[in-house]
Amino acid sequence: YDIEPNTGWDIGNILIQGNTSVGGGSSNNFCNTIQVMGTIAQPLNDVIVSNNTIRDLHSGRAIGFAAVHGLLIQGNIIHSSIGGSIGPSSGINPASPISNVSIVHNILRGGGGILYGRSPGSITPVLIANNHIEAPVTGISVGVVTGGTITGNTISNATGQGVVLTDVSRMVVSNNISQNGALNGLRLLGNSNNNIITSNVLSGNTQRGISEEGTSDFNIVRNNNLTNNTVGALSVIGINTVALDNMGVPSE
Repeated sequence: YDIEPNTGWDIGNILIQGNTSVGGGSSNNFCNTIQVMGTIAQPLNDVIVSNNTIRDLHSGRAIGFAAVHGLLIQGNIIHSSIGGSIGPSSGINPASPISNVSIVHNILRGGGGILYGRSPGSITPVLIANNHIEAPVTGISVGVVTGGTITGNTISNATGQGVVLTDVSRMVVSNNISQNGALNGLRLLGNSNNNIITSNVLSGNTQRGISEEGTSDFNIVRNNNLTNNTVGALSVIGINTVALDNMGVPSE
């Protein structure tokens, strides 16, 4: 499914709903099963991608989008055969510029996660909420974004990180569950500042519940369950980061 504008078109109010796709991609074919691509000159407006099923995806993105203003991705079921959120097989993965994006109530299994951001100055706040992600490489990865909310998501058995924030600021990360992963429950990288991380369950991971790294600082880490992580509950590098009332951190 490919939605792209032709010269002179003004495309908006698009609904992609109730479709089923089985199989897709190969080891040498990186493509999108659902592709919603505008251009900077001709962005798409008010797009809904809802209640689609994508199974046995071998490579490429299940849902890819770019140059969209007003995008709701909800209620989709995505099963990836191999790969992960940054690897050969990806779940939901945008390219910039985009704005007013909500990614909610999706189920992703078997490698593909949610990858959002990465392009400086072109990604606006996002809502990523109530998604269920099983066995991803990385569950949710957000980069170069100012503002937004990541809440109510469940990530289990990640082969890499549960949640990764890279150069992200003013993000609220709350009421998520990231358990039994091979690395960290939540990792802050680069210059991730002024984020609020609260009321999450980040437990049973092979490394830490939360790891703050790089030049990250001025974050608030409060009321999280960080128990039963192998290396430790919490690692904070920023001298101005505040960590309070986290379960599993003996020194607090």
